[in-house]
Amino acid sequence: LRTAGQDLFSRDRVRIEIGDDQNRALEYPLSLAEQSDWFDEVISDIAEAVEQGDDPLRPLDDRGITEGPDRRMMETTIETLQALHAEGRNHIWGYYSRNLIRPALLSRQKVDAIVGNPPWLPYSKTRAIIREELEAQSRNAYGIWTGGRYAGNQDVGGLFFARCTDLYAAPGAIIGMVLPHSALQTGQYRAWRTGDWGTVHANLGIQLPWDLEQIVPNTFFPVPSCVVFARCTGDRQAAQQLPKRAALWLGNEGTAVPAREISLTDTSTQFASPYGERARQGASIRPRCLMLVDTEESTTSIAADLVKVTPRRGSLDKEPWRSLDLRRLHDLPIEREYVWPIHLGETVAPYLLLSPLKAVLPMPRGVGRIEKDENARYGVAGSSLSRRISRRWQEMNRLWEEHRGATNKLTLLERIDYVSALAAQSQRLSHDYRMIIALDAIPQNPSLVYTASGTPTAALLSGPPSIVDEKLYEIPCATQEEAYYLLGVLNSTAIKKAVAPLMSKGQYGARDMHKHVWRLPIPTYDDSDSIHRRMMATAKRVKEKAAHLWQDTEKNQRANNRSTSNRIARKTIRAWLQTDEDARTIETLVTQILA
Repeated sequence: LRTAGQDLFSRDRVRIEIGDDQNRALEYPLSLAEQSDWFDEVISDIAEAVEQGDDPLRPLDDRGITEGPDRRMMETTIETLQALHAEGRNHIWGYYSRNLIRPALLSRQKVDAIVGNPPWLPYSKTRAIIREELEAQSRNAYGIWTGGRYAGNQDVGGLFFARCTDLYAAPGAIIGMVLPHSALQTGQYRAWRTGDWGTVHANLGIQLPWDLEQIVPNTFFPVPSCVVFARCTGDRQAAQQLPKRAALWLGNEGTAVPAREISLTDTSTQFASPYGERARQGASIRPRCLMLVDTEESTTSIAADLVKVTPRRGSLDKEPWRSLDLRRLHDLPIEREYVWPIHLGETVAPYLLLSPLKAVLPMPRGVGRIEKDENARYGVAGSSLSRRISRRWQEMNRLWEEHRGATNKLTLLERIDYVSALAAQSQRLSHDYRMIIALDAIPQNPSLVYTASGTPTAALLSGPPSIVDEKLYEIPCATQEEAYYLLGVLNSTAIKKAVAPLMSKGQYGARDMHKHVWRLPIPTYDDSDSIHRRMMATAKRVKEKAAHLWQDTEKNQRANNRSTSNRIARKTIRAWLQTDEDARTIETLVTQILA
């Protein structure tokens, strides 16, 4: 992480600080360290001898390092290694010395070509002290940190490329590196793709990058990959951004060839559809084991508006929440008005909204918003909470503060209303709850929800007011006709194929749709457009048929004592859509709309 040679080299030696209260250091003669063909072996042999209790001076004798200043310096270092070993600290110093000295020496002798395969590691997966340094270099030294909504997806590949260019490349040097496929077009690499990296400048346009996503079987890189080429310019005016085209490689592993040129779409640019500005991500109701609950009617003789709630464990819960002791939250009676229906990605099937899950939140359903008070304990006005929910909210906060990550400074309230995503739903949630239940219908101004990842899947948000989780996006619609129009578009196979090149790629292909779908030219619903009207009417029929299909399937499953899970619902409806005539019509209409 050091700047080239910083603090390591003096006139005649390489000095590596131990960093202890004795101010000890490992010093190596510079004249020996520069002989890379055998110096690494000397360090390895010395470290092994110290570890095994053998004579650590023998590697010096074997290499002909005789009496003199170099020998005396090495003997002093060996004494320090032996002392570290006696303290139980020697197992890393030989390795550490080699891996620090070699790149530092290379930085003093610039090269004309660099070929590399950087670690594909998200910043978020590194240890805190390293992550802070990596982010600081990315942000301050090279100006390639994007942050914001891309922060969680950024990886060190771009930093590695820029850093190697900075440290090791001579002016005019050629660099070629294997990078994640996301380097070609996603937002987290947007600043890196300019080739202007602070004091480092590169021409990324010397050759078309290679798109390796289509090579099959693609087992040598679990995540889709690419290769990017650059020339170190040393001049900001000569820096050039990554081309907007790539050479697509096709074929079998080992025999793939560049088959043709393809266009690349920068997925961090403006939306092509007006719905991009209207779609909003749901609230981050996490940790889920604190919020999501299973319920049963209270058997107490107290008011009938109570339900018993027990934390709902999920298969995707992560530590420490997966194994957290939640007994103090089990079987507690809570007023029904604090138990909210909540829709996640798993409760949406093509054309159908499935049964919601339930979440306990510190806001009554009749109000539909959290009454915040920065002076109140845990941020919620006490007057807005019942005694029962107040006690539960305190316990939830205690668990959160004890087990949240060391770098997470958010309160629990800030977590569940991150970027005000929960507050943004308050207008819809504050509708008269009892009236909606009585009508059991789509509200006058309906909303549509679609999944943030996986196969595009959408449903109308109908029935009682419910929370929309971050795994879904919500689009408020002006009319029911507009909602049905979007319902047909988003559930189509044509949209899935069209948006796939714009989505981030994982081990199992395109995965995170988010708002990428609105980079397609999907126009606002126009009642005067015959194609739009036909899409709306056809999607409405498909929804009605899908609802009947699932009702019949559920009835048959129960009659045979079989599961009726949400996974089965999605699988059943998608299989049926392949055969339905109206669903095929929708595919044709989507193609016309996109055209």
